[in-house]
Amino acid sequence: MNIIHTVLHCGYAAFVRIKELIKLPFERELYRGECYYPEYSEYRQNNLAVFCAQSVNILRYGKPNKFYFMYGFDIKGFRNKKEYVDYELFMKRRSKCNNRFGLMSAVSVLRNKDLFGIVADAYSISTPQNIGIVSGSKIYLYETQREEDIDKFIQENNIDAFAKKIDGECADGVFSVKSDGGQVLVDNKVVDKLSDKVSGGIFLLQKRLSNQHSDINKIYPLSVNTIRLITVTNPKTGIPEVMTAVLRVGASGNYVDNWAVGGLSIGIDISTGKLTKYGFYKPGFGTKADRHPDTGVVFEGFNIPYFKEAAEMALEFHRRLRNIHSVGWDISVTEDGPCFIEGNDNWEISFLQVSNHGYRKDFDRLFS
Repeated sequence: MNIIHTVLHCGYAAFVRIKELIKLPFERELYRGECYYPEYSEYRQNNLAVFCAQSVNILRYGKPNKFYFMYGFDIKGFRNKKEYVDYELFMKRRSKCNNRFGLMSAVSVLRNKDLFGIVADAYSISTPQNIGIVSGSKIYLYETQREEDIDKFIQENNIDAFAKKIDGECADGVFSVKSDGGQVLVDNKVVDKLSDKVSGGIFLLQKRLSNQHSDINKIYPLSVNTIRLITVTNPKTGIPEVMTAVLRVGASGNYVDNWAVGGLSIGIDISTGKLTKYGFYKPGFGTKADRHPDTGVVFEGFNIPYFKEAAEMALEFHRRLRNIHSVGWDISVTEDGPCFIEGNDNWEISFLQVSNHGYRKDFDRLFS
């Protein structure tokens, strides 16, 4: 049986690689992508060289590297590929290191936004105020412990909040909700009924943070800009440690800071709590910038308030979640200190790695 399983697995892996190789010539953005480092364009590889490199990546990992240009691999001699963790390898190793969902796993605390707030509150960790849970046409309100009609509640109260799909990821199912004088706005557009927007899902209605730190507002005031901080349990000591961190900021009028919808990812020097030189866009949204495109704030050397406190709180929270290997924390910075928005067991490495130049050494040490 084991032999049959091995043969089937190898056959499937070969099929996937052949399929990706056949697709590659038609996916021109993977070998003719926009250059993230035009200052070194005279040293840029030609399309054929990139195509061959992407083919090798398919043969090795089963997929082309979607972040080839973002990492600067198209610039000759610019980056050492061995210092970078391929995304497919990262996904396999992260899953292997026991970030698994199960009845006895604390992963459920991270997967459920409502449960996350309850557990954080039990450990005296600050989170945004949750108004209630929306399901269908009803909302269960925490303050009154009563269920009401969602449309009636929104129209009769002045609300400034975010609705978040309770198990959503990467800004999926997140939108702003405002009401004043009976008028209801979803992402700043007037709607007749909020219940139409939330039908078919369960949403957490969460009060918008109104006291984002003034220094963070200077960078971009329209979104809640969050620190993405990674803590990983050292396999030798069993103690979590901070691996890396970036600041995610919104841009171009967006009300969320997510990289997946056009936000910027800016590296943080975890020893000083200061921003590094560049902010990076996800491929398809732009390349890089050394200052915010809307406010003009220069990134390099910008001090993140309460960064040390945020890191210490993340480590303490992680220690409480004993059977989770790694967590990607989303932490806002208020005038009163860090506020934990959520924790992610299935965090991504790509937008972290580009801001801080490769993690292979730490990855091999912590994800063994």
